[in-house]
Amino acid sequence: MARKFIDNQPSVSAADEQEYLELCKQPRIPGRDGGKLAAVKLYQERTGCGLVEARDYIEQLCVKNGLTSADASPSPAGVAGTGEPRRSSPFSVWLMVGVALIFLLWWLLHS
Repeated sequence: MARKFIDNQPSVSAADEQEYLELCKQPRIPGRDGGKLAAVKLYQERTGCGLVEARDYIEQLCVKNGLTSADASPSPAGVAGTGEPRRSSPFSVWLMVGVALIFLLWWLLHS
């Protein structure tokens, strides 16, 4: 449920708003600040508001400035949510093959 917090939030300078928008445009890479999460954290630190209020403010700010979810915080290739299939590691494939073989041997010995 979207709530409008922009009008009810503490006054934010235009420079701060621009900084939040620039953070939203950066890709979110694990282990590095960037993306909407960084903008929410920064807004939360500066205003002292709660997480929900900060998130809603940043979302509304992005909508107000025409940032779509495709523009804001793009995910790196191969990450969940990008539409690309997740690739299994070779270890997990061999593990599944090994478990299948053990089950097959057990079934052959006990039938």
